[in-house]
Amino acid sequence: MVSSLRHSKALGVIAVAIALPLLPVGRWLGFVAPPPLFLVFLIGATSAYLAIVEINKRIDCRITVDRSS
Repeated sequence: MVSSLRHSKALGVIAVAIALPLLPVGRWLGFVAPPPLFLVFLIGATSAYLAIVEINKRIDCRITVDRSS
């Protein structure tokens, strides 16, 4: 439950970061829209990061439980 909430928050932040340059306020702040290939990279890198963090968390939890037994 908690990890899905974290993932939702992370994806929400990414959505705001992607949308900001496309909105009028983003143009007013001097942002420019990133190229589409960058957005593909951003989605892939973020997904890979979240997957690696989740895998490491599960491994760490197993090691911690084994040590406490």
